[in-house]
Amino acid sequence: MTDYILKTNSLSKHYGKFAANDNISMGIKKGSIYGLVGRNGAGKTTFMKMICSLSSPTSGGFELCGKSYPRLENARAKIGNLIEDPGIYANMSAFDNLKAKAKLYGKVDENKIKEIIRIVGLEKAGKKPAGKFSLGMKQRLGIGLALVGDPEVLVLDEPINGLDPAGVAEIRDTLQKLNTERGITILISSHILGELSKLCTDYGFIDRGELIKEISNEQLMNDCTEYTKLKVDDTAKAKKVLESLGIDSADETESGVLRITQTQVGTDDITEAMVLNKVRVYEISKQGTDLEGYYLNMIGNGRES
Repeated sequence: MTDYILKTNSLSKHYGKFAANDNISMGIKKGSIYGLVGRNGAGKTTFMKMICSLSSPTSGGFELCGKSYPRLENARAKIGNLIEDPGIYANMSAFDNLKAKAKLYGKVDENKIKEIIRIVGLEKAGKKPAGKFSLGMKQRLGIGLALVGDPEVLVLDEPINGLDPAGVAEIRDTLQKLNTERGITILISSHILGELSKLCTDYGFIDRGELIKEISNEQLMNDCTEYTKLKVDDTAKAKKVLESLGIDSADETESGVLRITQTQVGTDDITEAMVLNKVRVYEISKQGTDLEGYYLNMIGNGRES
């Protein structure tokens, strides 16, 4: 049985006739990094606000850490979030910002604050006012603030939006560290599938307020891997021909069909070799797509709402 830390059941948020979220049912496994993928305005932020009890559902519900909405009891304390702008005091250092947040929880442990600063990579910031931080540093401080209270689940809304490549890499490294070192389950939203693919274990694609598809990272990589489809009358003989060409990555996916990956040999050369060895070729074609193409196909090729 799958151990879900968060499950939603037909979760919906309507504003009059407009459905910001409509009947979303998803499951996030404990210890996973779940990417919520969708273009701007798809409904990602609305969904996250409901999970964090910052907004109430119109209908449906969810379970968090074994507790059901609205009777979440202590489960609310097990979730940390960074949604929209982090609440940072510009004239205070990273340490003092975290200390102020800790006071709201009724307990200030300076060693824990120093540990959070280490994890989010702000040790060198020292007493520098947060208002003078780079955007990436501010985002990492926002993640640090979300860690106050030792959450089991971290909800992050577009934390890499607007960052340069170095800033994106820093955030990614921080989140991987939190997941591996602390076992924190992470729900992260973005419209940049390519970046999420370097981090996430699972994905949910959302468009126009609806959950279109859930998929694991393994399935995503498999779907996006470009390969050559070869349909022949004799797969055993065809494999031997391919091996003579230096191709040993051919798998029979269905009767008479081979999937060839990781090859620099062109389709014309493969076809010629098959003909010379009296293997009848019914079809040979390039299959698969890149991450961008997969994403665009998933959300309707960027059509207007």
